This record gives sequence, C-alpha cells and structure tokens, in this order.
Amino acid sequence: MDGLAAFVRGASPGTGSGCRRSAFWSTARWITVLLLTAGPSPGSGQVSPVDTVGADTIRPVSLAPLRVEILRTPMGLHQAPLSVSVLGRGDLSGGKAGVFLEEALQALPGLQIQNRFNFSTGERILLRGVGSRTQFGVRGIRILVDGVPATLPDGQSTLDHLDLPSLGGVEILRGPGASLYGNGAGGVIRFRTRAPASARLRQEAFLLSGTHGLRRASALSSGTMGRTGYLISAGRLQFDGFRTIQDSGGGTYGKLRRWNGNGQLNRRLGGGDFLLTLNLLDQESENPGSLSRALLREDPAQANAFNIRQGAGEEVAQTSVGLSWTGDWRGVQVGLSTHGIHRDLWNPIPPAVIELERNAGGLSAELRGAREWWGAEGSLTRPSISVSGGVSSPGYGTIASASEPVTTSSLSKTPTIRDPGPWRLSARPSDSG
Repeated sequence: MDGLAAFVRGASPGTGSGCRRSAFWSTARWITVLLLTAGPSPGSGQVSPVDTVGADTIRPVSLAPLRVEILRTPMGLHQAPLSVSVLGRGDLSGGKAGVFLEEALQALPGLQIQNRFNFSTGERILLRGVGSRTQFGVRGIRILVDGVPATLPDGQSTLDHLDLPSLGGVEILRGPGASLYGNGAGGVIRFRTRAPASARLRQEAFLLSGTHGLRRASALSSGTMGRTGYLISAGRLQFDGFRTIQDSGGGTYGKLRRWNGNGQLNRRLGGGDFLLTLNLLDQESENPGSLSRALLREDPAQANAFNIRQGAGEEVAQTSVGLSWTGDWRGVQVGLSTHGIHRDLWNPIPPAVIELERNAGGLSAELRGAREWWGAEGSLTRPSISVSGGVSSPGYGTIASASEPVTTSSLSKTPTIRDPGPWRLSARPSDSG
C-alpha cells in the first residue's frame, strides 16, 4: 500500500510541458488505483454468490408408453418407422359435442374432414388427398372399428354407426404403409372402443342441446366382474335442419333421426383374450341438396325444390358383429377374428332411387413369432391371412313425383376379395446383446 500511495503522489514525468501532460498522467494514475482496489486482495477469500433459487418441489410424473397396434406389430409410437398418429380418449371427446367426426379428429397431420352438415351424404374424409372426389361415404381409405372392417368389399366405407362418446382411441396410418391392410388403401384409420371400467358397474350419461333442433342423449354402462369385462352404450341423435321449404311457413328439410347401440364383451379364455363386439344403427335423414347460383342469391338457406318432391334422403339399418381371440400358442402370438355385416339402404337421390341390401363377412388370422440370431432379434411376421366377401342385392329406379309408386330393378352380385397380405422380416438388436 505504501508503494501505491507513493505512485499516487509521484510527479508527472518531465517538467515544463504544460498542464495537459500533467492532467493526463494524473487521470491515468487514478484509473489504475481503482482497478487495483476493485478486485479482492491476494489474501482474502472468495465470497460465493447467494443461491436464491430453491430446490424443485414438483414431483416428476412418469407417463405410460403410447402403444401402437395399427402396424400389425405392437410397438411404441417413437419406434414406428411409418407415418402414424394416435389420439386418446381425452383428445376425442374432451370439451367436444360428440356429434361430428370433424371435431374429434381435428388437427391431425395429413387428415382433412369436410363437413357438409348433410347427414345423408356424411362427412368426406381425405387422407393425404385420397378420397377428395368421393360424392358420399368414404373411399380409398381402409377403416376398422374394434377390428371389424367398416370398409365393405367394394371399397366403400360408412361411419354412421360410429358411437363417438364411447370411443377410447384412434390410430391413423398414412402413406404406402397402408399396404399392410391390402391393396387400394391410401391410408388406414383404426377406431377402438374404450376399455370397460375396473369397477363392477359404472354408469355415464350425456346430454346435448343446440340450435335448429339439435338434441343428443346417450347412456353408457361398463364394468368388470372377475375375468369378464363388459360395455353397453345406446344413444339417440336428432336434428331438424336449417334449410327451409319455400312457402311452407317456416318448415325445414334436412332432418335426422338416428338410433345407435354399441356392445362389447371381453374375457380371458384359453390362455388368451376373447372379444365380442356388436353394433346397431337405425337412421333416417333428409337431403336438402345443392343450389344453383341464382337460387343461392335468392335465399341461401332454401332447400332444393326437386329434392323435396323426390323425397331425397337416406334410410339405413345396419348390424355388425365381430369375434376375435388373441393369445400365445407354443411361443407364437396368434390372432383369430371373424366378422359379419348386414346393411339395408333406401336412398332416393335426384333423379333416381337406390335400394340396396348387403351382407358381408370375413375371416382373418395373424401369426407373430420371434427368435434370436447372432445377437440380433429377428421376427418373421404374417400380418394377415384373410378372406372376405359379400352379397349385394341393389335396386335402381326412377320416380317422377313423391305421389307415384317407386319401381326398382334388381341386380345380384357376389364380390369376393382375397387378401393374403405380405410376409415381412424385421430385425433389431436384442436386449441381451
């Protein structure tokens, strides 16, 4: 410190050079002193900063892994080598009305649902552009509900029988990976009903009311007794429509009356899981049709007058049943399933009437096995050996006015589709290697 004081008191170098040089050296000496005294002295200890952030009080939550089954081989979503999306029960029904599929499957990549608010034609589903030219129903996309195909042998799918409040999840497979489910599929959508409640009996009720006579009421009961689980649901949906009938004093055309029921029974049987599913649908709906530009400018809410005279709409009754068993047999995982579908359709459309009765059914077998070779685990998978077929008795005719009797001409056909499915060999490093 004595040397530092002497340095401060020291004279400026040179004499007689004026005040400028003296002021410069004086300023330099003071800056040096401040820099030397700001830091800690060599003998002093370092002062550690005060930790103002306390320990994390939030307990970590472990989430169950998301299991994907649409690829035929169950795996985690992060392991899926193809374009797959999964939605759970909360994503499908949380804060949603449960009337339209559009709101249940919104914000999924590659999936677009065009809601025409016409229950006779249904919602148009597009998966990476496939299905954009479909006039009614769903085409080009393979759809399954609890393992029962909603796609008939001619390639058309209908989702009127889907009970949205009882759904437990949906898996979507986009792109060429859909070939796992056969030819002609631009994508696959697989719906599954929620699992039964763990209690012996759990009852739920849903009520919905909206404008234009929208009413929905449904009830669900489920439970587990020993090794047997069950789920039963029933619901009614009605809608008066908003398309008006001209010169009718406020009458509307575009009504809907739909009853649906859904049942599921599962049980441990023979070292595996046995599943029985049953679905019922009865629906009557009116088709108000489209409008020309002139009629649209006149009144955009009016119904097409010709559709009203024709009685355009849809009456459909459908019953579908499915049986499946999955389990292990001599170290090989086996899946066996069968299904049957009966559908009656009465569909007046401009300028014809379509009457259709369809019966379809199928069998499916699935084998999966794995063994270890040279430190790697390989699996030889037979995803599907299935035979499906159907018998249709369609009628097609014309009608001049709603007061005249309808005559139809019938045609019978028996389409049969055999879908053996491809063999696939996959390998991955084993856990022991």
